Amino acid sequence: MIQPDGPATFSRLGDVEPFGLLTPTQYLPRVQPQLESADYAQDFEEVKQKGRATGSTRGETETRTAQLFAQAPGSPYVSATTAFALWHNVARDLTQNKGYSLTQTARTYALLSTSMHDSLQTSQTSKFIYRLWRPETAIKEAAVDNNPATTADTEWVPLLTTPSYPSHASNMACVGFGSARALANVFGGDAQSFIAAWYTAGTATTPPTVVHAEAYTALSDLARDEGNSHIWGGIHFRFEIDASEIACAQVADYIYDNYLQPRRR
Repeated sequence: MIQPDGPATFSRLGDVEPFGLLTPTQYLPRVQPQLESADYAQDFEEVKQKGRATGSTRGETETRTAQLFAQAPGSPYVSATTAFALWHNVARDLTQNKGYSLTQTARTYALLSTSMHDSLQTSQTSKFIYRLWRPETAIKEAAVDNNPATTADTEWVPLLTTPSYPSHASNMACVGFGSARALANVFGGDAQSFIAAWYTAGTATTPPTVVHAEAYTALSDLARDEGNSHIWGGIHFRFEIDASEIACAQVADYIYDNYLQPRRR
């Protein structure tokens, strides 16, 4: 089942040739838990409580994170900074701080962009293989999931707008974890100090201003916030974030191991 009603979008991305992978299913995220399982019920309850628009157990920081990554219209944290731009800005800052040459910087951007594209394609392709319902549908229709530990709430509404394609796995998480691993491979480790910043669009006469800036000491911490943002926004289950982390780190590792190797002198 797909929520909201209407034709699914980006349903043919899996037909596009990847930039680096052999196929879009080379590192297919693991299958979701059975609807009747305790694992499903646990993650169902988390998003039901954390991801609802009103009456949520979500904290202020979690709400902000959800709205930042979604560029949520009407929120205090709407920005012009997409997840793609965010990671490229992180790469820009780290390469500058490390004094990378033009060639080294170009290689960093190429590995990041390739990993990002193939990670996104991996997760979007998996959605039309697994065809899992979104939390908004799952919570409203829990009476038919054959799991006594889940309870339906027909009035439940997520904080963020539910995308018009199936759920599993998570595009946002795959972009995050693929990007984090790509940069960790380039820079020699996950432990990196940097600022992630979201900006307004700016105009011809007005420069962009910072909507929010957050200090990080690990690339994977930013990726984890990115994945969690869609649980806190009510449009993904935690098992989808976990599956995306494993699969899309493998995507980035494959890209790094097989392309743009430094020339040996």
